[in-house]
Amino acid sequence: MAEFLVAIGSALESVTQVNKYVITPILNQFSYLFNYNNNIQSLSDQVEELNKKRNNLKLEIDAATDNTEEIGGDVTKWLEKVIEINVKKDQIIQDKAQVQQGCCYGKCPNLKLDGTK
Repeated sequence: MAEFLVAIGSALESVTQVNKYVITPILNQFSYLFNYNNNIQSLSDQVEELNKKRNNLKLEIDAATDNTEEIGGDVTKWLEKVIEINVKKDQIIQDKAQVQQGCCYGKCPNLKLDGTK
C-alpha cells in the first residue's frame, strides 16, 4: 500500500511539473492573444493618463519658471521619458494596424507580399 501511495505521489508531482513548465506558459500565450485588443486599449488609456499628468506638471513648471525657480534634472528626465513612452505606444498602435491587415493576426503569409500570384 505504501508503495502505491509513493507511486501516486510521484505521478502527481510529475503532473504538477508538466503543468508548471508546459501548460501554464501555453495558456499565458493564448491569454495574450485573446486579450490583445483589451491590452492595447489599456495601454492607450494608461498613456492618456500619463499625458494628463505630464500636462499638469508642465503647467507647474511654467509657473515655477515664471517665478525664476530652477527645474530639477529628474523632472526633465521624467518629461523626456513620457515622450519616449508616447513614441513606443504609437509604434505599438501602428504595428497593431499592420497585424490586423494580415489573416490570423499576421500568422498567415500574405501571398501578394511574397511575390507569388
